[in-house]
Amino acid sequence: MSEVSFENLRELLLGKSFVILGVGNRLRGDDGVGAELAEELSGLPGGERVWETGTVPENYLGRIVKIGPDVIIILDSVDFGQRPGKLEGFGLSDLSGGMICSHSFSLAGMREWFDQLGLGKTVVIGIQPKSLELGSGLSREVSEAKDFLKDILRKILQGKQETRLL
Repeated sequence: MSEVSFENLRELLLGKSFVILGVGNRLRGDDGVGAELAEELSGLPGGERVWETGTVPENYLGRIVKIGPDVIIILDSVDFGQRPGKLEGFGLSDLSGGMICSHSFSLAGMREWFDQLGLGKTVVIGIQPKSLELGSGLSREVSEAKDFLKDILRKILQGKQETRLL
């Protein structure tokens, strides 16, 4: 696990091609945070490589392979036992160690596919959920974390002189 900050993400992406996948089910409260954030980012300058994948990120595998990015970032709600709204960075392999995301089967499967296809480094930016209740919307804590992360990623997406989007 690692702290999510502008400096960490900028260092990870500096001079590299990347895609960002927003994963989640918007009908299940905080689980939809990744999908909602990706939709917001995709409409910004530099957002052409940000995709809202819902609960089926594997459906975007063809697009990812075609681009062949150096780095794949997955935005998702992940229960890693911290306070609601806490942000952490994980590798896909970290998610099998007792952490819960509602689509962990899909993400675990994606890790195998990414490895077999020799795709770039994959980082999951996890946001600790407060509630996954059907129809509850985003909690205040998760919404604030989403806005914080959006600001960081917006700066990176718009810093095209520092990062390469392909």
